[in-house]
Amino acid sequence: MKKEMRKYLTIYWIANGIFLLLQVILTIILLTLQDKIKLAHDTISNIFFGILVFVVLCVVLYNYFGINRPNKKIAKKEVLSDYEEEIGFEVMKLHPKILDEKSGYINFNNRRGYLFLLISSLNIFYSLILAIILQVI
Repeated sequence: MKKEMRKYLTIYWIANGIFLLLQVILTIILLTLQDKIKLAHDTISNIFFGILVFVVLCVVLYNYFGINRPNKKIAKKEVLSDYEEEIGFEVMKLHPKILDEKSGYINFNNRRGYLFLLISSLNIFYSLILAIILQVI
């Protein structure tokens, strides 16, 4: 289970790190070329509010299609696949309150969703803070 969680953690950090780096590069480009392309701070702020909406929409869609929907399918299944059963058993060993493999795998999926939300919050806060600062200036 720890290997799987590390794999997802690595994927989330890389994806969000690249997106955060793109946001920083876009910020630098827009602020340095602001006079040449005649953009007001309000316009740049609106761009970052748009990015914020995009990031939040991605988080909501991932939560629905990557976490909630598979959890509902697993709850309806009678027999888990070997992969799901193995991860569910590993979670059962770590948490004594979880009674079966199915609940263990659902718990693993929920943790994966929380991890994604936590890492994506860096992008959300960067966009939000930058948009508010540029709106005030």
